[in-house]
Amino acid sequence: MRLMLKGTGPTATKYAIKTLTLCTAASHVAREELLKSDKKLSVLRHLLASSGDEMVTGNAALCLAHCLDMEGTGSSLLGSDIVPLLLRHAAGGAKRTAVRQNAAIALGKLCRSEPRHMNKLRELHGVEILHSCTKLIAWTP
Repeated sequence: MRLMLKGTGPTATKYAIKTLTLCTAASHVAREELLKSDKKLSVLRHLLASSGDEMVTGNAALCLAHCLDMEGTGSSLLGSDIVPLLLRHAAGGAKRTAVRQNAAIALGKLCRSEPRHMNKLRELHGVEILHSCTKLIAWTP
């Protein structure tokens, strides 16, 4: 599945990430295998950074959130670009609410699993940004 995500066209990527997300949601073993083959989750981070398709972005964020349930995943992502990537999608970079929610869930799990990510979020004023987005959503009729 990971190989299908690397060098394929947009349609194959869309279905591959959807399948991978379903597998990681249902199976602890699937999460372990994904992490064993890609400790820094570079394929998921690449999809978060470069995909113009919000369905792909949302599924990549959700798959990442599933993987963050595994011990040590947050620590393995230290020094990566994951906090700004998730913050960008959670803070309204995405049009679809589900994409923003998936990114926010992944960001929350990331910060909970490794407190140093919370420090990075604070440096980026991410807490304030997320708070203002939440207030905006709450006031939208």
